[in-house]
Amino acid sequence: MKSSAIATVLLLTGTILPAATLTVLPGEAIQPKIDDANPGDIVAIFGGTYPDDLVISKAIRLIETDGQDVTLSGNVTWNNVTNAPPFEGFTVGSPGKGIIVQDSTGLILKNVDAKAGNGIRTAGNSVVAVVKGSTSQINQDGGNLTVSDTEVLDVFNASLNANRTVALRVSGRAIVSWSGKKSWMGFSKARRIVFSGNQCQLVIVGTTVDSEGAAWDAVAIQGNGIVSGVFNSTIKNVTHGDRSYNDTFNNGWHSEPYQGRGIRVYGNNEAYLSNNFVSMNSAGYRTDSDWGEAIKSEFPILACNTIIVGAKWGVVAPFGSDVRNNWYHALDRGPEKGGLVSEGSQSGDPLFIAGQAPKLQLASPCVNGGVADALFNDLDGTRNDIGPGGGCLFDPTGWTTDKPVVISFDVGPQQLLRGVDTEVRLSRGLGVGGR
Repeated sequence: MKSSAIATVLLLTGTILPAATLTVLPGEAIQPKIDDANPGDIVAIFGGTYPDDLVISKAIRLIETDGQDVTLSGNVTWNNVTNAPPFEGFTVGSPGKGIIVQDSTGLILKNVDAKAGNGIRTAGNSVVAVVKGSTSQINQDGGNLTVSDTEVLDVFNASLNANRTVALRVSGRAIVSWSGKKSWMGFSKARRIVFSGNQCQLVIVGTTVDSEGAAWDAVAIQGNGIVSGVFNSTIKNVTHGDRSYNDTFNNGWHSEPYQGRGIRVYGNNEAYLSNNFVSMNSAGYRTDSDWGEAIKSEFPILACNTIIVGAKWGVVAPFGSDVRNNWYHALDRGPEKGGLVSEGSQSGDPLFIAGQAPKLQLASPCVNGGVADALFNDLDGTRNDIGPGGGCLFDPTGWTTDKPVVISFDVGPQQLLRGVDTEVRLSRGLGVGGR
């Protein structure tokens, strides 16, 4: 009898109660319902604008009631939540206010409009995914962050504390400033990309950087011990050159440099640059300064199968660089300088499809004009096409596929020399998607 009674008590105390739904009506405060909810409960909010700051410290889910739009104009903060339920469909933020995720895991922000305020900030050991949303800015101060199918209007920052940053099909005019340990950007758009980490990895694939006429390094890789790869990407509208103007206050003519470069690799960093398109704009009279270089590196690099248009110099890199089968068009000074030894590079009209550069006509000399090495072949097994449409990393569905995209952070030597001991880095890879 005693054993039966004990079993009955255990059964009763171990019963899992069903999740409760707490309702917030227009004009009511949301935070008291959050405080009253238990992990697993749902807080359903009726349509309207709610101005208060919200703090969520347990695994509860906030939802909009069916067919109603909810604006949360204060801060919405997740603090120390494990396996946080998804947060979907809300409009969040106002000047000085936004979404904050601190030491929380599993959170998915889906179809969230965070353009009105401070955007999204993640910190600590958070693991967060942003899917099919829009925001003014993203600031990652730690942990792992995945952003896919999302518009970022202003800045996308990832600090030195960021462990992993993944951006897939991110659009908008953001200036990207990353420093994290492992960073991958694919099939995205930005105004500028600056990477300044240390002893870390960066891969950029199929991405368009439109500088919109700005005079800066459109893609800048700076720091120490960075292994980076830029593949199948388009860098355009970078301004370079000098302009002369009459400074009436100082009573004379002056020259002001436009300090534009396409891709700049600073310091002792490895860079593998293949199958890209770099297009630059001249401004006024151009002197023989260091500006106007499409690709510039202070350390030996791989730079091949790339179309360069409108630069002063094509590739500027030191001896030991592997520079092959690039295509140069309408350069002001020359294709290459800096001590590098190159082979297979050519110049002339690449024959783009009218109004669709860098897409190539079938008769383009860049078709099957890349490095004659099976390692660089196009996906269909044919010889590499010069430009962003060629090579083994080109994915024609990268912008549109509903399936996960396989990514890798590791970029190693693209070729091995017989009789030379070479370290080869391998990666298990990751899959990311969000549609």
